[in-house]
Amino acid sequence: MELFPTIVDDNEVRYCFILPSSASTRTQDELLEEARQQCSVILAYAAQQTHGFIWHKHRFHLDVVLTSSNRPILSGRTNVGDAIQDEWVIAKLVFDITRTFPGVVGRVFDSDGEFLLIESAEALPDWVTPETSDRRTFVVDGKLHLAPLTADTIQRKDAQFYDEDALVQVLDLQVKTEASGSIQRLIYRKLDQIPTYMHDNIHRVRCLLPEKVATIISSNHELVGAAVEAFYYREPKEAGAIWKNMTFLQSGDAVVEIQIKFSRAQYAQLKQQRFYPPKAFLQFSTRYGILEAKHQETIHPDNQAADLGMKLACGLELLYAGDSQDQFQCPWKTVIQKLLHQARDTEKFADLHIGPDDDDSWLYLHPDTLEQKLQRVAETDEKAASGVDELHNMASVFRKFVQGVSDIEGVEGYEPVHFDPDAFMKLLSANETSGRGADLSAPWGEHFMDEDESSQSDSDDESALDDVMAEMEAELAGTKVTQSFEHLSMKDTHQNISTCQKESIEVDAPSNSSIKPLDLDFNLVSNLLESLASQEGHAGPVSNILSQMDFPSS
Repeated sequence: MELFPTIVDDNEVRYCFILPSSASTRTQDELLEEARQQCSVILAYAAQQTHGFIWHKHRFHLDVVLTSSNRPILSGRTNVGDAIQDEWVIAKLVFDITRTFPGVVGRVFDSDGEFLLIESAEALPDWVTPETSDRRTFVVDGKLHLAPLTADTIQRKDAQFYDEDALVQVLDLQVKTEASGSIQRLIYRKLDQIPTYMHDNIHRVRCLLPEKVATIISSNHELVGAAVEAFYYREPKEAGAIWKNMTFLQSGDAVVEIQIKFSRAQYAQLKQQRFYPPKAFLQFSTRYGILEAKHQETIHPDNQAADLGMKLACGLELLYAGDSQDQFQCPWKTVIQKLLHQARDTEKFADLHIGPDDDDSWLYLHPDTLEQKLQRVAETDEKAASGVDELHNMASVFRKFVQGVSDIEGVEGYEPVHFDPDAFMKLLSANETSGRGADLSAPWGEHFMDEDESSQSDSDDESALDDVMAEMEAELAGTKVTQSFEHLSMKDTHQNISTCQKESIEVDAPSNSSIKPLDLDFNLVSNLLESLASQEGHAGPVSNILSQMDFPSS
């Protein structure tokens, strides 16, 4: 296989570990055996770190594989399903394993690519792009490392050399590949949340289950997630046929009460989906009869337990009838059949202590709680405080731009003017010699006279233009056009208005004193931000103008 695969399925996270090379010469079989032993040790460590955690779909697992260059590495893949946070549990494991086992180099990525770089995007150096960082992100000793592209890598379009070159750079102590402290802090800010997530991601609740279903579920807890997924994503037509011939509802079987541990995502998927029970359940036991519509006027204490148990049993029926497989490509039907042939003693359920259900208020997020969480995120952003200043700066830059001198070649920039008198005299001499100079036959006075007349004409034109603009504003004041702009309140108008605003706002131009002046800065910045958003990160008129004004790209 490739050293670092490029194709990743949706909702899947992939990870691998490159083991330290041995100084002594060993055979291929010896290297493989050593890799298997190291794999067992790392898996035991990972199991200890995730003890009690409920994976939504697949768990962390490693296999020893050989790359195309016959290098034994540890490789794994986990489908996280709808619980995207599970991939950060794996990311934390990768960081912890490389810190615990010296010399081990780790990699972790998903269908979006280098998601560690996505998390730390605001601190990445300019050279890091999706193209230059693909398959060049590593974890060494609990730190993120970035292997830059080399000239040989760009010239040789060889995937194996590309991957090997990146690994060589990371392992070379002479090459500085460790990411900056700001990048490490952003990643660890996310990783530090994982222990709390792992602790809180358990929801215990009572369920009323048919006897066989309870036996199967209690023997293999991974079937809980698989049954929930089968129920949640069921096809109505297929499900309808299965409800008519159910495998785990047989006359004479009892309904047992047990407490099931769900992940929060599993519990939410099972509880929040409305589902009317099949007739087979209503006829199977009176304990499921409370789910009939005629009994819904009063909520029975066992209503939720019966509802969740019925849905979980239906999910197991769908899993048994389907052709889906577990994480290791074994059909779920085969797994369930093996469990059915094992111990059938159901008396053990009678002696089980069943505690109270966990509080599920986390399912319902109050607007005030959401606001508090958003506020906490905003406080952790180091650049949040300067946001308002940047917007004011943007408006100020555009005011200077509009007030600048322009001619047929465009607007003058902010660069200082450099005048070379020698070059200027040579240019005049060349013009006089070639006969292509300016027409200087007229007396100098006539030229100055023309200039004065032109200046007087320009002044008259500006006065006339001001009159026309005032009339237009008076006419537009009574229409709906002005409603599309933001206006200053009269209180803001008469209070401390900056010099720039006084120049840009005509307070007394309209004859009607009730007309509020426009908030030019607000309207300008609002339109600029809308234009930037429409560019979707690509080049465009607004970003080009701002770059010409030396406005920071961030």
